Amino acid sequence: MVGRLKPDVLTLDLGLSGISGLDVLHATRWYSPDTKVIIISGHDEESIVWEALRQGARGYIVRDEGIDLKRAIRVVHDGEVWVNRGVLPASGSGPPRM
Repeated sequence: MVGRLKPDVLTLDLGLSGISGLDVLHATRWYSPDTKVIIISGHDEESIVWEALRQGARGYIVRDEGIDLKRAIRVVHDGEVWVNRGVLPASGSGPPRM
């Protein structure tokens, strides 16, 4: 469906039934490379956040953190990356080397 509709921004829950949200992210990047994906998840572990970003997500929102979803969508649509504060290290060291 994403390949047919080619949305500008897609919000994607990692907790899907029967399939990994990261697999859906990978398929989205393949079928609609211009679609910017924002992950919504209950997980705030750094390794999961970095993996989602490494696989092409442009945003990562931890559910129940009081995030303004409209603002996050606008920011990602405009080409920036949105990640909840407190999820990534403040040192700016970036993701672990792959």
